Amino acid sequence: MIAFFSRLLCWLLFCASLFAANVLPPATWGYDARAQLIDVYDGGAIPHFYYDYVSTPSANEKANRPAGTSAVLARPSEFLAAESGGFTTLYHGTSSEAAAAIRANGIDLSFSRANLDFGKGFYTTTDLGQAQAWAARQGGEVLTFNVPNSQLSQLSHLQFPGANGAWADFVGANRGGASLHGFDAVSGPMLGNPRAFMNGASPTAFGQQMSFHSDAAVNLLNNSLLP
Repeated sequence: MIAFFSRLLCWLLFCASLFAANVLPPATWGYDARAQLIDVYDGGAIPHFYYDYVSTPSANEKANRPAGTSAVLARPSEFLAAESGGFTTLYHGTSSEAAAAIRANGIDLSFSRANLDFGKGFYTTTDLGQAQAWAARQGGEVLTFNVPNSQLSQLSHLQFPGANGAWADFVGANRGGASLHGFDAVSGPMLGNPRAFMNGASPTAFGQQMSFHSDAAVNLLNNSLLP
């Protein structure tokens, strides 16, 4: 009897290892803050209970992948806290007039332009040099936000790790006038050739951007603005 249960235990451990290797996603795959996946090709934040792939799927993964699923999605924002310590520092380059208005009245999403990479929202970056270059073109300044990761992790955050097909589809939909997605925040590369891309050219990408799209997200930024 003991030998039987020992063999059964070994078999169960073996099956568990196969499941972990072939079904459970590795750390490079993506999730949203609710530990479900979002299919960006649905045009909105629609929860699913299957896994999508950030990296190139293996033959086994392809065989078990539900039809019509997208290639990439968000990972939980709590990973930010582990990676970045207590705060994430974000920068926004703008004109002096706009900076003064933000300091006096807070961010107002109604002033945001539509049909941008990630939709209508307030755009920041983790790259100080990128923000400084943008501010210099407008003769303005850079606003700095020191955002607590404990609060950032509460937002629904769609993160694109690179300029892949899912990123291009998402950017194309937003620049084409699609309805605003349901995410609080989106981060990923910037589109470098918007006019050519919308006329059918392959996209080019550069830099880094993180956009904020909801009242909750903007309130967090307003409370995190440094003097």
